[in-house]
Amino acid sequence: MDNDRTTSEPRADRARVGTAEHTALVAASADLLSHRMLAVRLVGALDAELQGLGTEETWLTS
Repeated sequence: MDNDRTTSEPRADRARVGTAEHTALVAASADLLSHRMLAVRLVGALDAELQGLGTEETWLTS
């Protein structure tokens, strides 16, 4: 269990560090974070690609 920052009492709603439950929660959180970071990178790449398409229009009209 984690301690409540205001009372320093153990919080029953949090898993104790080192337990299987805590490990699973940390892994799920890390997985979610890595997926979010990948999504941000992909959106950035897509944005760069779309910006590049806007500057290369001239070959389409010639």
